[in-house]
Amino acid sequence: MSHEIRTPMNGVLGMAELLQDTPLSPQQQQYLKVINSSGKALLNIINDVLDYSKIAAGKMELEDIDINLENLCLECASVFFVTAERKRLQFLVEIDSNLPAQIQGDPTRLRQILLNLLGNAFKFTQQGRIQLMVSTEDSSGAAQLRFQVADTGIGIPEPIRQNLFSAFVQADSTTTRQFGGTGLGLTISQRLVELMGGLISVTSQPGQGSRFCFTIPLRSQPPRAAPLQAEQYDAVRNSHVILVDESAEFLDLMQRQARPWGLDLHTAQSIEQGLECCRQAAVQVRNPVLLVVSSTLENNHGLACFSRLDQAQLLPECKRVVLTPLRPTPANDALQQAGVHHVIQKPVMWPQLREALFDVLCGRLEAPQTAQRNQPAQRATRRVLVAEDNPINQMVVCRMLVKMGVEYDVADNGRQALDMLLQDYALFDAVLMDCEMPVLDGYEATRLLRQQEAKLQRQRKPVIALTAHVLTEHKARAEQAGMDDFLCKPLEFEELQAKLQALFDTQDAVADRSGGDRRLLG
Repeated sequence: MSHEIRTPMNGVLGMAELLQDTPLSPQQQQYLKVINSSGKALLNIINDVLDYSKIAAGKMELEDIDINLENLCLECASVFFVTAERKRLQFLVEIDSNLPAQIQGDPTRLRQILLNLLGNAFKFTQQGRIQLMVSTEDSSGAAQLRFQVADTGIGIPEPIRQNLFSAFVQADSTTTRQFGGTGLGLTISQRLVELMGGLISVTSQPGQGSRFCFTIPLRSQPPRAAPLQAEQYDAVRNSHVILVDESAEFLDLMQRQARPWGLDLHTAQSIEQGLECCRQAAVQVRNPVLLVVSSTLENNHGLACFSRLDQAQLLPECKRVVLTPLRPTPANDALQQAGVHHVIQKPVMWPQLREALFDVLCGRLEAPQTAQRNQPAQRATRRVLVAEDNPINQMVVCRMLVKMGVEYDVADNGRQALDMLLQDYALFDAVLMDCEMPVLDGYEATRLLRQQEAKLQRQRKPVIALTAHVLTEHKARAEQAGMDDFLCKPLEFEELQAKLQALFDTQDAVADRSGGDRRLLG
């Protein structure tokens, strides 16, 4: 069983690695990163049950190879970017600049532990923030790596905490129904940490959040900051950076992370405060100035900071960087009009900001960089509701829709999808409905939708089922629930496009016969 499951996944990941060595556009590189991170995350999930049985039998063996710790942490964090944006959670990642560039250990198992802990944090947190912190500490004269994942979620009662690392244990009987999960993740994480010679612990208060911490022995060269290249050092030492964002926690984190690199970083929490920093820089600073502004400032009017800078004729040579959410991003013409040199999408981690600053300050950008992710096509007139609980699957489907010129909204479960449909029924032309979701699955959501349509005498809303099942019985179940069509995962762009095009063509034909308005795809 282990061989049969792992072999095809390894083939996918191996071919993705080979694809990295071919010429790719920046957008293709981003797609490939998603393929790699999603594939590795999926492989880890599949391995949970297999690993648990192996650990229980005492047959688990760990690798001992070089690990780029910063890259591994950023890769794990990137898996949850879409979730953070969708749930409106602040996601902060702090990696100690004194960490060694390379450590010794098992990257697959370390990644598995971090994904388990981060996955739980995002699963059980509905508002507030998630933090991933990586640092070093000395314990009895031995250097230790310390990983912490903190959240502001539902918390864990004391009686549950005592058995939290036991197999199949979750907070209460409703947890699995509401949030899903096998209950194996923490058990496996604890066993893996112990195999690495470390310890894992949790502190929590119900209703206030949880903090999971694990330490493992640090086996590497003495901790050191990554060296700056000569051109980067000169650019950093001779520059003045102003960062404007509404989050005090984010600004404090960036200041701490920038300090060891020698960046002269000044922060502000509003457009007016940012402009005051610019006024002071215009008088006091002779070095190049770089202004980094969040587009979400003051109800998504952050770009106004640049226009007001121009109106005041301040810092005409100032380099400009904008921080944008995943969705919606400012239009390209608005970015160009604001004179933006580079775009970074939130949540922003220090290595991303650092490299972007170096690129701008060192003049490595040949043309202004603009955001492309999840940006609707200009003439998109169709709108589809995507009901999908998995954040990576959400990203894949939504990117396909963007490529078709179709606008979209996302629901994280069947209940949310049903509520969105009943609240604004005419807004959506179709629904892409995942069959297996927490809270309310796609089958039941579709049944309830059909009942409401009959009760309110509304025209039938097309629903296309999305499922990983391929058996005839599952297709029959979808039809019985009232679904109109069926797509198997992993989705193929051409197949999804063909299904939607046929559906929209039918709607247009009906509109023509009734004298209604036609709406075009793309």
